[in-house]
Amino acid sequence: MNDIVLRGGRVVDGTGSPAREADVAIRDGIIVEVGPACGPAKRELAAEGLTISPGFIDIHAHADLYLLRNPSTNHRILQGVTAEVAGNCGFSAAPLGEWARDFRQYARPVLGTWPADAQYTGMADYLDALARTPLRHSAGALIGLGALRVAVRGYRPGRLAPSEMDRLIRLARESLDAGALGVSMGLMYVPEAYFETDELIRIASVAAGYGRPVTVHLRGEGALLNPCIDEMIEVARRSGAAVHISHLKAIGRDNWNRALAEAIGRLEAGRDAGLDLTADAYPYTAGSSTLLTLLPPWAVTDGADALADRLSGDADFRRRVADAMRTRSEGWDNLAVTTGWERIFVAAVTDPALEGMVGRSLAQCAVDASLDPADFTLDIVARTRGAVTTVSHHMDPADVDRAIAWPHTCVVSDSLFDDTGCPHPRSYGTFGRLFGEFVRERGVLTLEQAVRKCTAMPAERMGLAGMGVVAQGYCADIVLFDAQTISDRASYREPRHYPGGIRGVIVGGQVALWDGRTEPGCMGRALRARKK
Repeated sequence: MNDIVLRGGRVVDGTGSPAREADVAIRDGIIVEVGPACGPAKRELAAEGLTISPGFIDIHAHADLYLLRNPSTNHRILQGVTAEVAGNCGFSAAPLGEWARDFRQYARPVLGTWPADAQYTGMADYLDALARTPLRHSAGALIGLGALRVAVRGYRPGRLAPSEMDRLIRLARESLDAGALGVSMGLMYVPEAYFETDELIRIASVAAGYGRPVTVHLRGEGALLNPCIDEMIEVARRSGAAVHISHLKAIGRDNWNRALAEAIGRLEAGRDAGLDLTADAYPYTAGSSTLLTLLPPWAVTDGADALADRLSGDADFRRRVADAMRTRSEGWDNLAVTTGWERIFVAAVTDPALEGMVGRSLAQCAVDASLDPADFTLDIVARTRGAVTTVSHHMDPADVDRAIAWPHTCVVSDSLFDDTGCPHPRSYGTFGRLFGEFVRERGVLTLEQAVRKCTAMPAERMGLAGMGVVAQGYCADIVLFDAQTISDRASYREPRHYPGGIRGVIVGGQVALWDGRTEPGCMGRALRARKK
């Protein structure tokens, strides 16, 4: 007797193969049959008129701490997500070392608040905590290069000393041995911005030795996009690592409809030369990050707390930082210049007295304060110690289509989990938007292509064997949705709305959502990379 049979649905299996009418039988958490007439089950679910897809696998999220703070949440289930990967862009919850307080403060706009008892001295500690957590969906993590560097050197610039590099490599190996799914780099962020290319090659070689990918938030995504793409192609060539470009995009009006097409051409040339190069993207024209990304990297040399103190007490330093923020630069992506203060919005603040800023642009806030935008921003950095999340509208719709349509791009949410304010709507609506707008309304992708980009492709990229496909022997992680009504209901002004049209979610062979109602149970698991 099967545990569950889905009757009469339209199976889009995740491989890119054409949809077909079929039943799906599940037993002991595994798909045991996909065919025209599966045998009886303890529970039969009518799937007529619904698409039966593998559960969505979001391999770019920042839920490292959210998962531990809110283990019983249905936040991801309601979006059709059955597995996610944290630890992206160099931000991971471990390891925490001597500079733990500084790292927690700097990372707070991305990861949110650390649980009071969080003492993750290594990735093994974090993954063990995840394994003890009663999860509603499955989750794994990358080891963040930013966390590794802070653990061995803090925020100081410059090359790592040989002893520091040896310690970083040891921590990376320990993390990969513990089950980290790969290494993530966030080269736009301090202190990773201080790495030189040959150092990245050595670190990537470690991941290559484990057969695990390196994901990369590039040093720059505007005027620096293609030189940064070239750098990572060189890292892939010399290290042998699989390199995955995070949130592939071109920011700044001067780069629209040119830089991204060139970047994809360079990635294709690298693939033709035998390199393992892929990317991910989200279906929105705005990004989201920390307010500190508006400052030049040289300003943040001792962490967010030290920066705040220096802005308050060193007038010359503050003047130099403000001048740099107003000036176009070749050495770093000056988002204030390329995007414009009027297109950068406050998404979340930690100071309740500043909540009136949420949802408003930095330009508007600066006018209200009778200040220049750069000076106003530095005031806020000093007051909040950098703990402000922003949403920046800096991409062209045609470029977003181009990134999403590239055959080697996974679709992800890049969700931030600050828990407060007015978050980017991608934290709620990514997959509804993908299937509603990009598939049904505009035909950027076929249904089969879109399903593959958020199921089998990300599973393969992260080495999640037995996941991401509706086929015999695969894990029974499944989402059922109405392809004619699935849609995004989250907006920039009102982001906290879940997609419409998602009718059922099954995680590990257990029903988590059916016909609009969640069902109890902790069916998720901690995902660890398999040892070679």
